[in-house]
Amino acid sequence: MTLWSTNVAVSTSAPTHSNDKLKANSFNSNALYNSTVGGYPYPKMVFGEYGISNAQANAAGFSANAAHKKNNIVPGWAVVRQWMGPLGNLSISFAGNTYVNGMFATFTSTVNGTINASAVISTNAAGAITGLALQNTNSQNNAGLFVNSSSVTVGFTNSTGGSTGVPTAANVANVNFSLFGRANRMHVETLVVLPSASANSSYNTVIFPLS
Repeated sequence: MTLWSTNVAVSTSAPTHSNDKLKANSFNSNALYNSTVGGYPYPKMVFGEYGISNAQANAAGFSANAAHKKNNIVPGWAVVRQWMGPLGNLSISFAGNTYVNGMFATFTSTVNGTINASAVISTNAAGAITGLALQNTNSQNNAGLFVNSSSVTVGFTNSTGGSTGVPTAANVANVNFSLFGRANRMHVETLVVLPSASANSSYNTVIFPLS
């Protein structure tokens, strides 16, 4: 049996490993392949084993990224640890128009596509946002878990979570936030360097995008 394969688009090509978390073709290994799940198997972390194709390592938008260059990304197989932290310190740089009391500002993680935090909106008579009450906060009045600032998308819903009546275009408010804890920290550990690492043309991942 080979120790690994150059086809990084399938989990069965991942390196064999004695560690239970990465043992070849095990439940853990399959679950951790290109994982974007926070908290498994370690709390407050996105932990995964990633296959990196030549196309991904050489993508213009990717290689031009200073943070990725600093991590010395190469084709092959790598373990990626992305620590997570809560969101807080909300502020409004543009209050918007036509909002209604009880609407929500939502904070979605682009890593896993889920809403990780939300805040109840208060408005004035003109429908401009005057306050944001973050929900399900910790003792520091922060909420949710996110890997980094660029992975957070701010959106808005009505009081039932729908889009009816939610402001659009020039009426949309601009909400600012800060991340705390260990957010914005990523560690890439190269397991195998494979100059011939390949994948089909549709193979793409959030952490190692093609562009």
